[in-house]
Amino acid sequence: MYSAAGQPLRAIVADVAGTTITPATAVSVEATWCVMAKAVALSSTEVLVVYTRQSDGALRAVVLSVSGSTITVNTAVTLVMGSTALAYFSVALIDSTHVIVGKSNSPGGYDFMVVTISGTTVTANTVYTHATVGNPSLAAPYLAKLSSTEIAVVYRDRWTVLSTTADGARGMVLSVSGTTITLPVGPQDLIHQYAPLGAHQHCMHAVSSSRVVFVLPPNAGGVFTAMEYDIAGGLFSPVGGVAASTANALVGSAQCFDVSSVTASGYLVVTVDSPNQDLTSTPLQASGAGPVIGSRVVVRDNPSPLTYPASASLTATKKLVAYTDSASVYGVVFDVT
Repeated sequence: MYSAAGQPLRAIVADVAGTTITPATAVSVEATWCVMAKAVALSSTEVLVVYTRQSDGALRAVVLSVSGSTITVNTAVTLVMGSTALAYFSVALIDSTHVIVGKSNSPGGYDFMVVTISGTTVTANTVYTHATVGNPSLAAPYLAKLSSTEIAVVYRDRWTVLSTTADGARGMVLSVSGTTITLPVGPQDLIHQYAPLGAHQHCMHAVSSSRVVFVLPPNAGGVFTAMEYDIAGGLFSPVGGVAASTANALVGSAQCFDVSSVTASGYLVVTVDSPNQDLTSTPLQASGAGPVIGSRVVVRDNPSPLTYPASASLTATKKLVAYTDSASVYGVVFDVT
């Protein structure tokens, strides 16, 4: 999936053999420029795409049918949730017919909805709003599936300790039954007193049904931060402490876009863009005793603007990263050992 200023949202199938990527012909998903798009695989032949249009801020969802390298775009529906002035959202697959969407709703809240899929038909369901202390601004809530009935959420909110007030991260667990979402009551526990830079504040990945890894991009001091949390009874308990490294960080307003698993043993890879337009990846191990950060590598030293890199695990040791610059869409496969 990709889009650019003034250009339609497009989808493309690419074959990967070893480290060679062969793209097929792209198709148009939405005729207008879309600020953000995210895709989740429903099956080997169907993908749900959720995206926001630049023209009116509408949040839309559509099923793409895939046969070989051919993509068929089906009928899109509008998901009426969140503020149309805010483009950022997150999605998580519950099962092949249910996907949960989370979106900031200004001022002072986040909206959640379970979208149902039957064949190629997408149905929008009831919106549930979780109130926050502060205005989430451009921050999206980040979602991680713990089980078919529990979704972990990390979100940005305002916190106050004595005379200090700032933005930080709170964690909560949503209970899901069909299309019904049960929200916790009131502001949830502050899990980290940290205000990262950029619109994409956090990334989260479920290591197991009771543990997540939470990653924050570098702050103004260039500190890249990762944490593990055990989750029980809706509460986030830190495991081992905070892993932080300036050696692996990019100083300035780098934004963390992606965390993906590359092995079955708790190894993750974090993909980050940066002010000088380097696209980098950093390995991260969820050790069970606190996260361990590896050495950062430059995926592409790009002089043009980078926007919204995304990735997928191909095998236990290979990761595919797709990204754009000012003129083209690129893909790269690299090994993680």
